[in-house]
Amino acid sequence: MPDSSKAEPTVRLAIAWLAATMLVAHLLAPANCQLASNTLSELGAQQAEFAWIARIGFIGFGVLLAWHFSGDLVHVKRFWGQAVLLLLYGSSVALTGFFSTAPIESGVSFSEPESMLHSMFATMAGVCLSVSVLMAAWRAPTPRERARHVAALVFITGTSVLFATLPEWQGVTQRLLWIGGLWWLGWMAG
Repeated sequence: MPDSSKAEPTVRLAIAWLAATMLVAHLLAPANCQLASNTLSELGAQQAEFAWIARIGFIGFGVLLAWHFSGDLVHVKRFWGQAVLLLLYGSSVALTGFFSTAPIESGVSFSEPESMLHSMFATMAGVCLSVSVLMAAWRAPTPRERARHVAALVFITGTSVLFATLPEWQGVTQRLLWIGGLWWLGWMAG
């Protein structure tokens, strides 16, 4: 487990790892993968040629975050409830890399239970992150910090609603959701 005084670079490394792997996954994505409508999960979809790149992105990001926040539990650096939620967030993201979503192409055989597990872990990650942001807002020591957490929460929940209601724009809204979550994590890591 990381030393809490040196753990913040772990969060930045996790964010950089995810950004780098997703950039490479985008560059190698099939021609039918559309930025506007296809999600990051679909870059790692079952039967996709270079899916392993997105998968190791999710796994590496999640493992690094889980490792970091497990250190917070040991060193009591953060409110334990928030550390548990962020540990679950990281673990859930890592598990989305082990269980892939359905392929982009219709008519391709795939494992429906695996796709359902991917969706379940992605949802669990989103809920854990959102509740953690809410807890941070509630416990913020200053009005300015509280306002930043509330703004992050509004952005994350707002883009989640857009993701659910605008299927033709799920790629864009999910990327915005990731950007908001990563910004908040980076800010929290200080």
